[in-house]
Parts: sequence; structure tokens; C-alpha cells
Amino acid sequence: SLKRSRGWEASAAAISAEARAQGKLSAVMVDNRLLYYDLAYYWRGGRAPAPLRMWQLEESPGNSGEMSAPMTPAYGARTLIVMASPSYRDFIFEDFETAHGAGELSIPLGGKKIRKLDLAVGSGFAPAPRDGAFEARLEARRRGDED
Repeated sequence: SLKRSRGWEASAAAISAEARAQGKLSAVMVDNRLLYYDLAYYWRGGRAPAPLRMWQLEESPGNSGEMSAPMTPAYGARTLIVMASPSYRDFIFEDFETAHGAGELSIPLGGKKIRKLDLAVGSGFAPAPRDGAFEARLEARRRGDED
């Protein structure tokens, strides 16, 4: 949709401002491939406030962002987490030793459309095992999201 193609430059600027306000960060981590690709574009040429990394929900990478810039413990000391899909917030928080909400960004897209992004700060990235118990919780969440 046209909504999805608007406001990316403003989104990148707002996330960058928030990242800089947070102080020293080891990474900016996102949970959505479209958000990752657009930030990578607008932050090219050294404009990123911290290394841009992609959170991985599944055990295996599902897109090129997860393959080329996966979030790893090496980038996890202090991370600004940007969530376009807050329904996975608890899964994301479980991948950090500590994590807390840090507000929300609302980016006007024209008309009455707004892009909402939830923010958090996490420290000590140590991803939970993507084992059978994790997969069962994920499947239960997905069934719940479909209701």
C-alpha cells in the first residue's frame, strides 16, 4: 500500500534522534524486515547512530536482513530496540538479560495514517534457545493473533 512507502525518511530521522538521546548504544535492533531495509537505506554512508541489526524470531534466518546483519551477543551490550510488531515484544525481551520500554514513536504518513513504533532498551543480548518449548509458545501466540 502507499502508506507503507511513505514516511521512511522521517522514521529514520526520528529513530536516529531517539538513539542519540539514549547515549552510547552497541546497536539499534529492529524486528521487521521492511523497517530494516529502509533504515539501512537512509542510514547509508555512516549516518547510523549505532550498528543496525535485525532480530531473528525463528531459528533459521527468514530474510536477507536476518542473514546479513543478525543481532548477536557481540552487539548486545546496550541496544535500542525498535518494534514494528509489538505482538512479539515478550519474545524480544526474553532475548535480553534486561529490557524495558522506552516509549513510542508516531510518524505521520499523510492523511490520518500514522506509523507507530514501540521502543525499548535492552542489555545483555543472549537469545533464548529456539527449541521445542519456544516453538510451542510461538505457535500458540500465532494462533491467538489470528483470533
